[in-house]
Amino acid sequence: MPVSYSTTGKITGIKGMYAGYEFPLRSGETLFISKNPQECQIVIDQSVGSYVSRKHCSISYNNQRGNYTVIDYSTNGVFLEPGTEYKTIRPLCLTARRIYISAI
Repeated sequence: MPVSYSTTGKITGIKGMYAGYEFPLRSGETLFISKNPQECQIVIDQSVGSYVSRKHCSISYNNQRGNYTVIDYSTNGVFLEPGTEYKTIRPLCLTARRIYISAI
């Protein structure tokens, strides 16, 4: 029997300016996270400074597979958990879990 996944994923802020806020993510949609409001949908405050790049990363959701794809474009990295850095432009497919944007 095929597994049924939600047609919408979400990005949930767990710390900082977006703590508790949920960003819905439709299947096939890509959200960009950065400090540059002209290049992204989720803007990280400039007070974080050099930790977040002008084009930091993108996250998309695939409801047919029930996973998220993360692409890191930054110099400071995306972390799968504190201390475990994922740093490459190669797409990373994840089931629902936490990722951390640099040191925030």
